[in-house]
Amino acid sequence: MITIDGFRTAKICSNGHMITDSAETINDNSKFCKTCGASVISKCPHCQSRIHGSYHVDHVVCISSEEAPVPAYCHNCGKPYPWTEATMRAAEHIIDMLDELTAEQKKQLVDFIPDIIVETPQSRYAA
Repeated sequence: MITIDGFRTAKICSNGHMITDSAETINDNSKFCKTCGASVISKCPHCQSRIHGSYHVDHVVCISSEEAPVPAYCHNCGKPYPWTEATMRAAEHIIDMLDELTAEQKKQLVDFIPDIIVETPQSRYAA
């Protein structure tokens, strides 16, 4: 059984729908998402590192129906996955449409987007 750092490989569509959190054990060769039709990836587009899925420990059985969470950023290079980038672009577009804000206010809001979409020490203040 192939695992990386104890993690199995996840297959996730570019819109963030989990296809499988255990590509090594689930035989699903889907190239496109059944929910939205987007392409499916199992590696970071930036560094080609496998996307972390479920955590595996040899000789330990875990009975759970929960899938691994969909990660926002690559564990290896720290860059956002396509679904995270799409969320940030959509938020930036919405902010840009707010005519009542100055350019400086829009920039400040855009700078807070990463802190709003993932948990960081600044998330509470950004919200």
